[in-house]
Amino acid sequence: EKKELQSLIENNVYKKVKVKDLPRDVEIISGRWVFKVKINGEGKIESYKGRVVARGNELSRVHGRTYSPVACAATIRFLLAIAVTFRLKLRSADVKTAFLYAKIPKGREVYCKPPPGCGCEEDEVWRLQSSLYGLPSASYLWHGTFTEELKKLGYNQSKQDPCLFYKIRRGIYIILTIVVDDILIASNDDEKSKELISMLNEKFKVI
Repeated sequence: EKKELQSLIENNVYKKVKVKDLPRDVEIISGRWVFKVKINGEGKIESYKGRVVARGNELSRVHGRTYSPVACAATIRFLLAIAVTFRLKLRSADVKTAFLYAKIPKGREVYCKPPPGCGCEEDEVWRLQSSLYGLPSASYLWHGTFTEELKKLGYNQSKQDPCLFYKIRRGIYIILTIVVDDILIASNDDEKSKELISMLNEKFKVI
């Protein structure tokens, strides 16, 4: 729980506000803890995990898009086939607490009453500044955030699959795809793949 709450603070996910300072007609949704036991390959308990999620289903009206593209199976097979054919090096990475990096646009504020244990007083709620797991638009906003960062790094987005990106420079090429927060990278220069992960790690927490 402490790690989860620290992630929320580090990513500036919320700002505490007094209920009395909010407009009368503002909508306040609730939050809850979701606990999970992570099992390793040997069937033994590896860790316990707790995550704060918003009950987005309580929103009477959803602002913005909720659809988020996910790399299709054909795209992943294509990338693997290219890697095998041209003997490319493969690397995988995972963005921790990915949704928390996606900022909520101005004018679409969401207010949430967090669950017990989050350090919120009875007369306080969170004004969410970043996406929280459980919000209908969280996945869409995260994909947009990740796409924007890759384009800043000079990557092109495929017109056939918005989850496929590539970059070709001086005989070195990198192809990557993303499934929510899991990244698969193929390149003929493994050092460039490491460099990409390092650059992404400056913006997100990538492992």
